[in-house]
Amino acid sequence: MNYCSFIGNLGKDPEIREAAGSKVASFSIAVTEKGFTTKEGKKVEDKTTWVNIVAWKGLASLIGYASKGSKVFVSGKLSQRSYEKDGRTVYVYEIVAESITLLDNNRGTIQPTDSQDKCDILPF
Repeated sequence: MNYCSFIGNLGKDPEIREAAGSKVASFSIAVTEKGFTTKEGKKVEDKTTWVNIVAWKGLASLIGYASKGSKVFVSGKLSQRSYEKDGRTVYVYEIVAESITLLDNNRGTIQPTDSQDKCDILPF
């Protein structure tokens, strides 16, 4: 099963463009794992991981309502693609979004333009 879900904050405004006759958005979110203190008293610091996300069609429109710092819940599939650069193969891993929920927005619920996309805006 290929399924991932993350809650994090956008590192910058999403980049939205047209590709293959459809709207597509690219963005990254910072997902932070909280630190802790061991039984021995050693402090383990917070750890932040940056996750690259790609959203198509209605989800690309939805993420346009978010901006740098916005908290989002994203679920989808892990995808790998590659390209050639300077004679070397570069591998890129990203999440292809299947659902996006904007967690700190008060605009209500927005329906996607494609019935297969799931879009929510929930005020918290």
